[in-house]
Amino acid sequence: MITGIAGASAGVLGAFIGGAALLRLGHRQALLGFGVLQAVGLAGYLFIVAGVARPARDGAIVYFEQFADGLSTVALFR
Repeated sequence: MITGIAGASAGVLGAFIGGAALLRLGHRQALLGFGVLQAVGLAGYLFIVAGVARPARDGAIVYFEQFADGLSTVALFR
């Protein structure tokens, strides 16, 4: 549920916001900024892998990473 419906929804929202932000920032700034956000989101998975499970935090990590993925995908492929 978290990675499927909710994560995908966060990714789509990130893509919409990323498209609007890309127009204001330009490609270079968007790629750098969104890439950093995605790296932070991916680093959050280390908490989950370490076995320090908390459902609310784990959900927030997934949502944030998927949102950042939506942002960076728009900047990369536009």
